[in-house]
Amino acid sequence: MRKFIRFGETMVRYIAEYEADYQPEGHHIKDIAGAKSNVAVNIHKLIPNTVNSIWISRLVDDATGELIQNELQKRISVQAHRFAGKFTGTAYLNHCGDDHIKTYKRQGSAASTLSFADIEPHLPIGDILHITGITPALSKTCQVTTYKALKWAKK
Repeated sequence: MRKFIRFGETMVRYIAEYEADYQPEGHHIKDIAGAKSNVAVNIHKLIPNTVNSIWISRLVDDATGELIQNELQKRISVQAHRFAGKFTGTAYLNHCGDDHIKTYKRQGSAASTLSFADIEPHLPIGDILHITGITPALSKTCQVTTYKALKWAKK
């Protein structure tokens, strides 16, 4: 079975059940979102029993981290350290007439501290390393981590 390695941030997404700018007291549907985990889950759906998708990140040790871990580990292998002191990246989706307003809170999130030491142990078992331009944009640490992963893969 081929190993598909992904690393980066998965967010908790709040989808407004009302039409207006974000209102903390408004009703929301809570789910998860993020290209890294979406790709891993969908590869698994498209070619099950052929690819083992491994998602690597950092999660907060709270209800949001638990939500992400529980949802993802139903379908893929989750390798994510959980700790206190940061927050989970958040996406807000609001509807205003025909427009959709997306807002993000990502700077300083737990996943923005992801280091090469978090992903390096998984690289030797991987057959495919998938990287997007989003992860290196999260922080200088993630940028360095991404470049080191690319150099590792090139070798």
